[in-house]
Amino acid sequence: MYEYLIGAIIVFLVWTIFFFVRKDLRKPIVWTGTFYLTFNLILAIMWHVVDRFVDIGQPIVPSYWNPPTLFSLTRITGFMGIEDVLFIFFMGGIGAATYEIFLHKKINLKRTYRPHFIALTMTFILFFVFAYALPINIIYPYSFATICGAVIVLFERRDLIKHSLLGGIVFVVMYLIAYFLYNLAFPDFITSFYSQEVLEGISLLGIPFEELLYAFSFGLLWAPLYEYAHGEKCVDEK
Repeated sequence: MYEYLIGAIIVFLVWTIFFFVRKDLRKPIVWTGTFYLTFNLILAIMWHVVDRFVDIGQPIVPSYWNPPTLFSLTRITGFMGIEDVLFIFFMGGIGAATYEIFLHKKINLKRTYRPHFIALTMTFILFFVFAYALPINIIYPYSFATICGAVIVLFERRDLIKHSLLGGIVFVVMYLIAYFLYNLAFPDFITSFYSQEVLEGISLLGIPFEELLYAFSFGLLWAPLYEYAHGEKCVDEK
């Protein structure tokens, strides 16, 4: 019953390590986690508003997965429960620091570019466009919109191409390892709580392709997002 909550706690532990190991990244970690959570909360609210006027399919719960959560909040809201809030916030912070930590980079506090938010705005809009145009597993519209947002980031900030691509790769590798270890502890989690009929049946180390696509798209956009939004850049540690 508490598998998802335990998963959120594991993510919190990784977040805590990142937070205390790199004091210089604390602001980006907290900012990105907060922004990612806010982004998804607004997305969930707008889903219910838009769905009143246009058929955009079913929410992520139970169409994609349906894990047991505290007070069954995800089954009530269709999107978020307490575990989701924790997972999203901590994962956003981790995503903001993976590139800097593993590639030994730091953020240059001198702003050399004006702040941008066009990529996030378009990601938000494109999610609903894809959800309406592609009546398939909701994880695909979400991932496709996120990838498009990353492309916009790279179009506006070509200096962040390496950051984005390596951020996506590093994050998906971390996600793969963490999910693999999690599956060892809870081997029936995917078969019990994912909607098997919407999965393509492709997996790596027992992890659905859909989850890896989501992780890669997340890393592409959210790894460089703090630098993009604040008009800053990464430099080598000295």
